[in-house]
Amino acid sequence: IGLIVANVPEGLLPTITLALALGVRVLAREGALVKRLSAVETLGSTTVICTDKTGTLTHGSLTVADVWATGDEAELLTAAVLACEPNPFDPLDVAIVEHARTRGIDVDLLHRSELVADWPFDPARKHVTHAWRVPGRQPVMVTSKGSLEGLVSITSPGDVLRHELDAANRTFADSGMRVIAVAGGERHTVGVDRDDDEGVLRLLGLVAFSDPIRDGVPQAIADCRAAGIRVIMITGDHPATAHAVAEGLGLPHTVDGVDLIATGADLDGRDDDGVAELVASANVFARTRPEQKHLLVGALRRAGHVVAMTGDGINDAPALREADIGVAMGVRGTTVAREASSMVLVDDNFATIVAAVRDGRRIVDNLVRAFAYLVAFHVPLLLASSIVPLLGEPLLLLPVHLVILEILLHPVVALVFQADPAAPDVMRRPPQRIDAGLRLRSMGVPALLGLTLAVGVVGGYLVALAADWPVDRARALALATLFAAQPLLLLAVRSPGRPLWRSERPFTRTLWWIVAVVAVATVAVVELGPVS
Repeated sequence: IGLIVANVPEGLLPTITLALALGVRVLAREGALVKRLSAVETLGSTTVICTDKTGTLTHGSLTVADVWATGDEAELLTAAVLACEPNPFDPLDVAIVEHARTRGIDVDLLHRSELVADWPFDPARKHVTHAWRVPGRQPVMVTSKGSLEGLVSITSPGDVLRHELDAANRTFADSGMRVIAVAGGERHTVGVDRDDDEGVLRLLGLVAFSDPIRDGVPQAIADCRAAGIRVIMITGDHPATAHAVAEGLGLPHTVDGVDLIATGADLDGRDDDGVAELVASANVFARTRPEQKHLLVGALRRAGHVVAMTGDGINDAPALREADIGVAMGVRGTTVAREASSMVLVDDNFATIVAAVRDGRRIVDNLVRAFAYLVAFHVPLLLASSIVPLLGEPLLLLPVHLVILEILLHPVVALVFQADPAAPDVMRRPPQRIDAGLRLRSMGVPALLGLTLAVGVVGGYLVALAADWPVDRARALALATLFAAQPLLLLAVRSPGRPLWRSERPFTRTLWWIVAVVAVATVAVVELGPVS
């Protein structure tokens, strides 16, 4: 029985589970809610983070910075308001309504008018259309807002106006602004076919929004680069807007001085090899559709990457499921996105993802050290349970001792490692391969430490028996040696590359508590009759 208990590492499973559970708790305090314990380890192996722009890299608190009208600005703003939802909740809609109110536009039209037709956002043509029956006006007001390219395809402006619109759009986008076009028109009846009603639309102008970059995000991206983690920005905005934001973030997006910003159109029609070639070189994707996120994640994973993908909408769910780590937004994310993800960001902040990756690496490093401790301490258990009986001497370790060591002491001592801070270079080294396990090749030193301890424990027991000590007294000596060596073994494994007095890890409060527990356990195992 003693040999069976000594050979089976019962303490391994509770140690790993406890370590991951404590890691989840730490991540939750930092604003990252992890839904699966295994995701903690995956975080430490992440090689690519695919992230939205609005609300994740930027604040998502949109404000109207400028407008460009083809005619009357009041007509443009009125149509923009009517293109919003009846009860605005999206930051873009809220910004439009607030700006229109400051310009004297009657925004209460949203509540007084009757919404007679509502065509949701069309991912292909990138716009949304509403039809309203406004009090005091006989014709039905049809309004649309979306990308300039999308609305140009259904309004067909003249060459001169198209040139002016493109120039204004480029000017806004080059400044890092998010730009939407607005169109409006009237018809006496509303048809069933969306195309029929959109046939009356004419372009009224552009609305540009400012959305500042979140504090700490540029530094977080720099930390990712130092850690060997690639960041890919995916946005539905204009390529020029994406370029300006990438410049502000310090996100690499050029090759030999030439912008390498891919678009959703570049992905259309490509086979798997073509998508893989594009995603291998481009760090910025603009004018993308939600379903193209799934395409990008699949290509990255086939290339051997461990991918974290952010998302907030219903259409993002397939990409979140496909990714190794699906990251949903807690503030603006939909229930579907949160259900499909393995992690939820409480603050929707990209910097929180990077902090979670850092903690994931710390947790895995500490788990490796905890496992090294188990290996080191398991060697004397195994040798003591096998050599002593083979020599014909009374058992050194009774099953009750092994149970105390494996089930109680080992998991408790492992708490020390999970309280340890991250190594200084934790974000300056490449990610660990996800299939590398616990790096068993690095267990040679712990095994040697365990062998040394085994010599002391078994040797002391045999010498005591040879000196005609009673068995209980000799066993007490061996057990006291085994238990008293715990703190030294613990310190040696915490900083294996340095002497104990030059440890790179401080003496944490948890460490002192564990030393106290070991001291009490040492006295108990020697003095208590049923145990000794």
